[in-house]
Amino acid sequence: MVRQLGINDWDITCRDLIDMKNKTDQQIIDEIQQIRQANNTHWMDVVRLAFRLAPGEARRIFKDIKQCDKNINALLDELADNDNGRSPPEGT
Repeated sequence: MVRQLGINDWDITCRDLIDMKNKTDQQIIDEIQQIRQANNTHWMDVVRLAFRLAPGEARRIFKDIKQCDKNINALLDELADNDNGRSPPEGT
């Protein structure tokens, strides 16, 4: 339960919990952006390490990743252009 609420330690107040539930969309987007910035740095560190230690194997893996990304991008295009309306309510 604690992890589901996004609590990383026990040093939190009731006000902190209430504020967690009252975030605006923009606040959530800003948090995601901050996390992604850090993650992108870590990701690029892994890329550099992989190409330094095993460039041939890294290149094969990245070709697979590239294909997966193409598949994801195609689905994102489909989702963005989907004019079939909203998803049905849960449980239907």
